[in-house]
Amino acid sequence: MNLLQRIPIRIRISFGLVGLMTGSLLVASAAGFFPNEQEEILRGRAKMCESLAISGTAMAASGQVDSLHVTLASIVQRDPQVLSIGLQNIDGETVVSAARTAKRGIPRSKTG
Repeated sequence: MNLLQRIPIRIRISFGLVGLMTGSLLVASAAGFFPNEQEEILRGRAKMCESLAISGTAMAASGQVDSLHVTLASIVQRDPQVLSIGLQNIDGETVVSAARTAKRGIPRSKTG
């Protein structure tokens, strides 16, 4: 007797439905229907960096280094994932930076 014929029809239908559902989920995942949390976090960070680069460049070009320092220090203070942040000129010298201290998480800053 064939092995497939020994398995009751209810079990065969159940396996078929499970396979159909699994295949549908895999296709939906491959097509990008499910949100990817890590990808969304990285996209948000990229947007934040772009806006900081634009505003930071404008502030530094107009000589508002103190305003830029306040902006960077507030970002470090408000976002626990940001440990340090800074702006360098074309020569690689740090114009302004802010960093979280290791002990208390309080921002420290350097203006150059």
